[in-house]
Formats: sequence, C-alpha cells, structure tokens
Amino acid sequence: SYNWYPKLGLASDTGSVIRAAPSISTTYFVSGTDSKGCKAIDSALVTVDNIHIGLNTDTTICPGSMAYIRAMAANASSYYWTNNAYQPLSDSAALYFKLVSDTMYHLLVTDKSGCTKTVSGMIHIDHIKASAGKTVSVCFGNQVHLQASGGLQYQWTPERGLYGGSGGADAYPEPAQNQEYIVTITDSNGCSATDSVLVIVSHIQQTGESYA
Repeated sequence: SYNWYPKLGLASDTGSVIRAAPSISTTYFVSGTDSKGCKAIDSALVTVDNIHIGLNTDTTICPGSMAYIRAMAANASSYYWTNNAYQPLSDSAALYFKLVSDTMYHLLVTDKSGCTKTVSGMIHIDHIKASAGKTVSVCFGNQVHLQASGGLQYQWTPERGLYGGSGGADAYPEPAQNQEYIVTITDSNGCSATDSVLVIVSHIQQTGESYA
C-alpha cells in the first residue's frame, strides 16, 4: 500500500500512481508498506511554474507619441503581442508602434519550461485640449482678464506686461497694442497643448471744438 502526504493538491492520497495539482511548489512524501509489513519513505518535488509578468496594463500616452511598453518575465523564451483582432504586433519583449487610437493588446509569454501565460492591456491616447478663450477687446490703458482651461499647469507668453505672473490659468495683461497671447497647458499625464487668444486694443481719441 501507498500513502501520500500532504494531501493538499492531491486527487487521492493512496495508490502507487496519483495525480497532483498543487498551486505552489510542493514536496510530497510517500510511505510504502510491503506484504511483510516493512515500510519505506520517499519524496518527490512538484515544481509549479508560475510565470510572473511585470507589465503596466493600463497606459496613457500623449498625442503624436510612439507607444512603448516593455514586459519583464523571468525565464521567458518568447513573447507574442497581438491587437484586439489578434493581428501580430511584436515578437520581442517590447512593444513599440505609432498609436492612432485607443488600442487593446494581448501578450502571450512562453517560458523555458513550455508554460504559457496571457495578459491583456489597454493603451490610451491622452485627449488633452487647451482653451485660451475667445478674442477680447479692451480700451487702451485698461487691464483685461484672460482665462485658460484644460490643464493642471499653465504658462502664458509673452510674459511682458502680465500682472500677477504668467504661471496660472488666469492672466491679466495690459497691452499697448493688439497682442496675441499663447497659453501652454500641461495635464496630469505630462502631456502639453497650446492655444492662443487675440486681445484687440481700442485707441479712442478725444477731439474738441472751440466756438468764437
């Protein structure tokens, strides 16, 4: 007779042939007893090959940038990347391509033991959009309030004549003549975008008449 232990992962713990499916690498011991009542013990190590893939499965890139994703897997023998239609994208550890829209991908990793694991992920395009507002008119010598939106950080140019600085969403210029102001915004993903607004300066001249 044969008795196996530990029982974890065993379909049966008795018999000369058993089926083991442990979730982690496990050493199994078997105690055998012959017809004369003599006993002996031996052991067998079942190594579970868990493929650990280091990969950021949810990535956002800036518009116009190349998508670059790199997978890290110990003892990997091959990588196979496909898109959501399972068309091949790459057979190396890195995926590098021009992104034109949000794209789902699948990565199949095979290790040196022949075990495989598949992970899926998404690459998003950052939909950043800057707004500097509409064209505005102001009388000569007066200040005008400009307000941008769409980002977390703002930088206005030209900086000359801006009251309160150029590094906020709000800018307060006092231009002497018509002037275009450009704002560059940066969002939480580090992506940037620009927009501009025209300030039209009105020069009103006073005239007087004298009567005899």
